[in-house]
Amino acid sequence: MHPRLTHRGPWLDHDGELPLVEGTAIRFQVEHLPGDRDPKPVWLWSSVTDASAELVDLLWQAFLRRFDLEHTFRLLKQTLGWTRPKPRAPESADRWTWLILAIHTQLRLARPTVEDHRRPWEKPVTKHL
Repeated sequence: MHPRLTHRGPWLDHDGELPLVEGTAIRFQVEHLPGDRDPKPVWLWSSVTDASAELVDLLWQAFLRRFDLEHTFRLLKQTLGWTRPKPRAPESADRWTWLILAIHTQLRLARPTVEDHRRPWEKPVTKHL
């Protein structure tokens, strides 16, 4: 695959004809999605030409890891209020980040301990998976 570069971004000041960048296009598609949704293919591009099957496996798995990390940070920012305080020093921001991560980890680890503590005569809560 040869993506065509355009005269914008890092190539804005480039004089002359723009180069063609060779690489490998990787298409993967899941078999099914929750809720009977129609799965659409995902296209990835790598600057490696003639990628082996092992490298293609590594590349799409790395994409999934990156996807997981991005959603983890989204959770931390939106749900756990990671970006609410406005620390003035980088050290304060680092401490706040580690504090949020420690709290989130403790909550996740404590989950089975506090699941459903009821009196013997009370009905247990039904679990939704």
